[in-house]
Amino acid sequence: MLAATAALTSVLVTSPAASAAPGSPAGAAAPTAPASASSPLMGPVGDAGSGGVAGEVTDEELLDDLATAVAVTDAYWARHLPADLGQPYDPPGLASGADGVPGLYDGTVDALACHGEVLPVGNAVYCGGPDDDWIAADLALLRAAQDLGDAFVYVVLAHEWGHAVQARLPQEAHWAAYELQADCLAGAALQGAADEGALVVDPTDPQEVLDSYAALDGTPWGDGGTHGSAQERYAAFERGVVGGPVGCLPV
Repeated sequence: MLAATAALTSVLVTSPAASAAPGSPAGAAAPTAPASASSPLMGPVGDAGSGGVAGEVTDEELLDDLATAVAVTDAYWARHLPADLGQPYDPPGLASGADGVPGLYDGTVDALACHGEVLPVGNAVYCGGPDDDWIAADLALLRAAQDLGDAFVYVVLAHEWGHAVQARLPQEAHWAAYELQADCLAGAALQGAADEGALVVDPTDPQEVLDSYAALDGTPWGDGGTHGSAQERYAAFERGVVGGPVGCLPV
């Protein structure tokens, strides 16, 4: 994706990662997204893993995408958490490792901890609580999906930001399926940013989003018991794309 200021979509992870390679999901295949002229993030696409991505993302592009994802997601919720969900907004922090890149750590050398537990390699997390309110993603996680295209970075970041939004909502506004609601909020933010001109959706982005969820399906941190299946997660993301933030509230 290209943004009016940089690139767009990515995928999520919030629990310990393993070394499974993106692109060969162990779980069920992700669904085919419906074509929608009004929701460019939703199609048209082929089967999960069918490709369509214009080359790998370099490390430099990855860092640019991360910075853009942070900027546009933060700006979106600064407007829409108060306007659409009636809650005040203060941005979560961005933890960083030794390299000092906001929101990025290297689990092979950085001992970044949430509630006393050091984050493993290949993870992304929103750390919330009375004394914590921050987001960080591991470099290894983002690099592992570079062959999927730039959408992966945006979906991961927007999902974790979705958890930060949940932390700012009253309990009655939460879904029982907490992780799927974060996927919904990710879809709302990324599509909303595109609608407002902060991001420009590339033709390959819908496929990249689909492939990203499929790549996480069946991994220890993205299994159906904690985050939902690829089908469920993509459906939740689509709900946010179509319904916006209000569409992510309990019915």
